[in-house]
Amino acid sequence: MKKSVIKAPARRLELLDAYEKRGYARVLAPVPVLTRWCTWLEAGAFHYARLDAVQDWTEQTEDNSAAIKTITKTANKSKLKDELKVISELTPGLTSAIKILETDGLPASSVWLQLKVVLGLTKEVLGNESEKLKLYLDTKHPALTFWQEVQYLDPRIASQFQNFDEEGLPPSLQRFSEDPPANILPELLKYREIRQNYHFDEKFDVFKFWVTFSREMPLLSKLCLKSLSVPSSSAAVERSFSGLKRILTPLRNNLTESSLGVHLRLNLNSNFVNLPNTDDGDSNEDASSSEED
Repeated sequence: MKKSVIKAPARRLELLDAYEKRGYARVLAPVPVLTRWCTWLEAGAFHYARLDAVQDWTEQTEDNSAAIKTITKTANKSKLKDELKVISELTPGLTSAIKILETDGLPASSVWLQLKVVLGLTKEVLGNESEKLKLYLDTKHPALTFWQEVQYLDPRIASQFQNFDEEGLPPSLQRFSEDPPANILPELLKYREIRQNYHFDEKFDVFKFWVTFSREMPLLSKLCLKSLSVPSSSAAVERSFSGLKRILTPLRNNLTESSLGVHLRLNLNSNFVNLPNTDDGDSNEDASSSEED
């Protein structure tokens, strides 16, 4: 479709007219970006919704180019329509899940739950769970154990890991700690007591929870804030590359490495919201030092 309308104003006009006759907006299909999964799904959903208009266009046009012949042959295949229908039904839920997983600040404890939602979506649309996706999540996922066990650090769902309270944190979580497991075990028992009596509302934030209880559970809180901050995708890294490109322009080619790092941190953290400060007794000097760090 892209090949047929690029640098071809007459064809574009014919296609837009065909869309309009069928009651669709006069807009061209979104062009997929190789490295952005959602754009492929959205393009497939777009073509499924307007496939009848495309068929009208190929039947009525007097253009005999190779591109038009290819579209005519492909658009009339029943298998294409069936495949695009599946894509169209998966697109809303799947693109939403992908965008959530790419969000900055997503707690690691939410990642596995989001992946299970995607698996449930495939069952709803396809009639059964995607075998390939299920196999990947069950056996081949490189961070399988971590994504499952980090849910324990969210007090709302920690009850499914009750044995951690008595036995201590598993290696997948303990590796984020600088303290011996024996030192953390008493805090795990304290954690169980706190979550049993804690009132969870709709605005609950797992990061704020651990900051709030950092005095009662200093070692565990430090460990949790680290492990819950593990990103679920490489989207943040890609954003940093884009940010560097905007900062290090030809007009700023004399920026030193340290200055460039400062600008990048400011760029990436411009929307950061400070969590509640629980160290009310800290001196101004300590607070300034913390900000610089």
